[in-house]
Amino acid sequence: MIGTPRAPAILDVRTGDDFAGNQALIPGAVRRAWADVAQWARQYRGQQVIVTCRAGHGVSQGAAAWLRQSGAEAEALDGGLEAWTDAGLPLVPQSALPALDAEGRTVWVTRARPKVDRIACPWLIRRFVDRSAVFLFVPSSEVASVAKRYSATPFDVEGENIMRVFPEEFSLPRDYEALEARFLSFSKALNVRPSVLDAVIWSEIRKTQSR
Repeated sequence: MIGTPRAPAILDVRTGDDFAGNQALIPGAVRRAWADVAQWARQYRGQQVIVTCRAGHGVSQGAAAWLRQSGAEAEALDGGLEAWTDAGLPLVPQSALPALDAEGRTVWVTRARPKVDRIACPWLIRRFVDRSAVFLFVPSSEVASVAKRYSATPFDVEGENIMRVFPEEFSLPRDYEALEARFLSFSKALNVRPSVLDAVIWSEIRKTQSR
């Protein structure tokens, strides 16, 4: 269900030592401190939540119980991140993701008057990186200043690597085949036909444009 509108919130509550041993996340997962669950559990009231720790035992089970107590529909991931990794399912390196704000969200900034490419990036980020991501659209001349002042990550602006996914030297006309290979690999990891994933993405982009 990752990448779909009905995807649950995914919370990674591994201990610091466990996370140090594998600094990668399930796509869309957010790191939360298990020890502080009583403070942040209320944020997920009424939501569906999957909680993961290293092996799916006490840490995630306890956090899921706290979330249920606070009104969320929460379950622990069977086998935890170890089972996910052993199954060969996709992971996102923590180092590739921006830092979270005080409310546990990533913050992004780009030029105002978004075109298709600038609409597609927020759609992909919300689907596969951070469902609670915040996007700031500002005049082109103010992107760098807003990014610095508000600790936001700029994207789709000159000199910035879109979503930090592609190499700095990436060129769409020249590297299209490599991009297509990544898309096919991604659809395979999601167990979704490429044609279906492509249709879903463009359908969502067109809906955003019509708003």
